Amino acid sequence: MKKLLLLFVSTLLFISCSDESNNNVDVNQNDLVGTWSLTKFDLDATTSGSSQGIDFSSNIKSIGKDYNLTITFTENPKEFTVDGSFTLVSTTNIAGDIDTVEEEVSTISELNSGEWKIENNQLLLIGDNISSGININSFTGNKIILKQPVDFNRTEQGGTIKIKSETTFIFEK
Repeated sequence: MKKLLLLFVSTLLFISCSDESNNNVDVNQNDLVGTWSLTKFDLDATTSGSSQGIDFSSNIKSIGKDYNLTITFTENPKEFTVDGSFTLVSTTNIAGDIDTVEEEVSTISELNSGEWKIENNQLLLIGDNISSGININSFTGNKIILKQPVDFNRTEQGGTIKIKSETTFIFEK
């Protein structure tokens, strides 16, 4: 169940969209054009719920390492391409049972190419029938910090799950 929960949460966190942006960062479409290197990935998540009458909760901490991933934004047309990969190290704690797994990641929010735009202080990545909105938290010209909060509740097959998390991406030119 632990591996299934980790897989479910990892997938959900990568494809989830957020429409809440708390910052008003001064960044326009032209500011993003070019190639950006991922320099940090960090995810903190908590889950809780019940399934088949059993309550559960977990904490997940994921960090990146061995960064060799870039995202390139073009201006006309507004398209993005992800190249390379990084290693994601995820540690899950379920009732004191701790498990750590590593996996290679070569996408951003499950996308490796598509269209992009900035709207309502979010970077929107669109492709492969997936749309992902990531909050623009900070921009300094050669460094952008993106945050993707998730607050998700779901009831399915007699069980419920609540996931609360925040993912941080830092890219530098």
